[in-house]
Amino acid sequence: MAKETLSEKKLINEMLQDEFVRDFINEHKITKEQFNRNLETFLAYYIKSLKCVGCKGLSECKQTRHGLMPILDKNEIYIDLQFVECVYQEEANKNKNEHLHLYNTSFSDIQGEVFVNKERSDVLTFVKRFLDSYLENPHQQGLYLSGSYGCGKSYIMGNLALSLTKLGVDVAFVYYPDFVRMIKSMITTGGISRIVDELKRVPVLFLDDFGGESNSNFIRDEVLLPILQYRMVNKKPLFVTSNLSDKEIIAHLAESNKEVDGIKALRVFERLRSLMVFKELSDKNYR
Repeated sequence: MAKETLSEKKLINEMLQDEFVRDFINEHKITKEQFNRNLETFLAYYIKSLKCVGCKGLSECKQTRHGLMPILDKNEIYIDLQFVECVYQEEANKNKNEHLHLYNTSFSDIQGEVFVNKERSDVLTFVKRFLDSYLENPHQQGLYLSGSYGCGKSYIMGNLALSLTKLGVDVAFVYYPDFVRMIKSMITTGGISRIVDELKRVPVLFLDDFGGESNSNFIRDEVLLPILQYRMVNKKPLFVTSNLSDKEIIAHLAESNKEVDGIKALRVFERLRSLMVFKELSDKNYR
């Protein structure tokens, strides 16, 4: 890395005080060497994230890519700068279907033909029964649907979500891994409490690919748990898709960037179990 100027050093020091950057570094165990190698990416994220601070709506958006906010992402090879729709863009998208509220997903990704076969019969029977009875009985359990990659979990849930909106029911469909990254990036820019409140109160909530995210204490205890607690007390249905079984979910929730906390993981899991029936979809990969 080239020698830094005084202004660059000041900017780097400011960036390292950013809660999302610090959490990202701790969560992914970023070494000093990795940080220096990806310094331009970190700085690009930080500079662009500053444009979101204090923003009150799309009319004030300062981003080059209007309505999109920056997030950092890490795979096995490199750290990348990505952009996701901000809360105000999400709000604008609701006008496409007044009852369908999307978070970090495109409905074209989750809507498709649902094949009927013997492997799916139990799951589809549950879904049909829920759909047929929801208007008369909105306070019933949802479904935790686990299964291998590509077996159709999201398609089944997306079809159910769309069917509910045709009945006039408000639903929120959340692609959970990107949602988590978005929430972490909003720690310094604000707006988290508003989103949490929306997901608490929406009549039917869908969390897609739960367990595919990098877990953290903050997300588990300050975002997910309040949502689950409110929905459990008020008997609002929750639907979840995941590649993880119930036992694997407990282990996933227990792990974080700082510690293994089985007690808090069980608190979350007990609320999941109260809100949903657990079923596994044993079908082939259709992708």
